[in-house]
Amino acid sequence: MKFLGFGVLLGLSSFASAQTLLHDGFDSYSFSTVDGQGGWFTSSPTSFFVVPQGGDNPPATSGTQMLASNGLNTTVGNFIQPAWNARDPFKNMLIAETDLYVRSDDASGRSLNFGIVSDAGQTLADIGYACNGDAFFVYSQTEGYGQGPSGSRNAWHHFMIKLDFDAKTTQYFVDDALIGSGSFHSDEVINSVKFNSVIGTAAPDAYWDSVNIKAVPEPASIFAVGWGGLLLLRRRKRSSG
Repeated sequence: MKFLGFGVLLGLSSFASAQTLLHDGFDSYSFSTVDGQGGWFTSSPTSFFVVPQGGDNPPATSGTQMLASNGLNTTVGNFIQPAWNARDPFKNMLIAETDLYVRSDDASGRSLNFGIVSDAGQTLADIGYACNGDAFFVYSQTEGYGQGPSGSRNAWHHFMIKLDFDAKTTQYFVDDALIGSGSFHSDEVINSVKFNSVIGTAAPDAYWDSVNIKAVPEPASIFAVGWGGLLLLRRRKRSSG
C-alpha cells in the first residue's frame, strides 16, 4: 500500500508542477507604450499603452494596471521564455489565457484578438472579439468562424486557448465555457503570444489584463510517472529481497 501511494503521489506532484512560460499583469510598467517593457514588442509603439485603472478605465483584474489598445491596425507580442516545444513528453498541453474588456461602441470591421504564434511566425490559434456593425461576437481568425453575439460589453471576459499536442486539437473557451475547437500540426514549436487590434480609431476601445501561458502534463503522462514510480519501487524491493 505504501508503494502504490507513493506512485500516485509522484504522478500528482508532476501535475502540480505545471511550467509557467509567461505571466504578466502589467503592474510593474510605466504608464506609457508597452513596447520595450517586459519583453513586449510591436511594430507600432504608439498603439498599445499600459494604463492605470480609474477615470474612464475599468478596474484591473489583477493589480491596478492593464494594457489598453489605442486603436489602428497593429499587433503587440511577447516571446515565451523559456523556449518550449511539443516534444517534451511530460508537458504535452499548452494553456494560454487572458482577460479582455471591450467598450460598447460598434463599428463594422473591428477585431480584437489574442493568439499563440509558432517559431515559423504562423498563428496557431487565436480568439477574441470582432464586430459586424451591429454587435461584437466571439471570433477566431485561425479557425475562420465566429459565434455570438457575445455577452455583455463594458465588462471583463476571460478568454482561454488550450493546445493539445497529442490529440493535435485546439479548444477555445470564453468565461470557462467551451465555444469551439480546431486542429493544428503537433510538431510546431511555440514562439510567442500576441494581441492584435484592428479598430481604426484613436480612442482606447479595449483592455487586456492577466496574461498566463502554461505548459501542463497530459493525464496520460501523470499516470505514466506514477506507474513508473510504483514499478521502480517494486524492482528495488525484489532486488533487496
